[in-house]
Amino acid sequence: KRYLNDLNHEIGKKFKELEELRAWEKVGDDKSKEIEATTKKIQYLQNKFVEVDEQIKDKEQNTLEGLEVRMLQARTETARKLYPKARKYKNDLENQKQELSSRINKLERETDELNTDINGLNYYLDGKHELINGYMAKKGQMMDEILHKFTKFKDWKEYLEIGKLKAQIRDLETDKAMIQGLEAKTLEELKEIEDEHRIYQNKARALKKKQEELKKIKSKLTDIDNKIQIKEKELQAYRKAVNEAIFLKLSDEVIPGLAKKRDKKALELQKLKREFNELKETFNEVWLEIDFLKRVAGSDWIHDYHMKELAKS
Repeated sequence: KRYLNDLNHEIGKKFKELEELRAWEKVGDDKSKEIEATTKKIQYLQNKFVEVDEQIKDKEQNTLEGLEVRMLQARTETARKLYPKARKYKNDLENQKQELSSRINKLERETDELNTDINGLNYYLDGKHELINGYMAKKGQMMDEILHKFTKFKDWKEYLEIGKLKAQIRDLETDKAMIQGLEAKTLEELKEIEDEHRIYQNKARALKKKQEELKKIKSKLTDIDNKIQIKEKELQAYRKAVNEAIFLKLSDEVIPGLAKKRDKKALELQKLKREFNELKETFNEVWLEIDFLKRVAGSDWIHDYHMKELAKS
């Protein structure tokens, strides 16, 4: 390039000389030989300039082509180095996606279960029997089992008293049935004595004795009925107390606690879904990058790489 500049400068000087010679000719001096020589010199220099310029361009073109080849080779080598790393990164992202998806599914199930319990317990508080039946069917449990799970009411002193009272009432009813059997037999015996006494008038003492026995039996039955009534009233009072305590525990503690858990899980679920969408976008970008690297690295090299990886496993 410096040589071209020198030639250009020299050509400029010769054109000035040529102009000066033509000026002298106009004055009257004969400068034809000098003009011819200078013109030839200018032509020579111009030809030389074109020749050198073409040589430089050819050299530059060869240099550019060589540089392009080297750049292409470097890009291919870089792609082959990056491909395994990008592929590992893609696999790591895939594992992260699966893990996040599992956590999201688990949280969705847990949130649904919490919503089911919140709604079902509210149905119980509101006395919506048809909806309560649907709730029990969905849970596969009776309402007592569900309520005990959340309140542990079967461990309460009041509930245990209900069990004791029920047992006592059963015992009293068993005694009543036995005494009623005795009453029926005594009535039959009394009738036989009455019938015989009516005919023979000889059973006065036996009749009186049997009537006293019957009176005693009826007195005992009345006493048992009174005891049963007292026990049933106590039973109703304990049931009412337990039901009220269950209602209070559900409305003041259990349902608000479940709602708090649900809201916490809902926030965590939103966060995980955002992370999952961001991860999916990153995964798609990496997938496109891998596709680009495969094209740059070359299909034959990619095939050989995967065969080697397969052989390792």
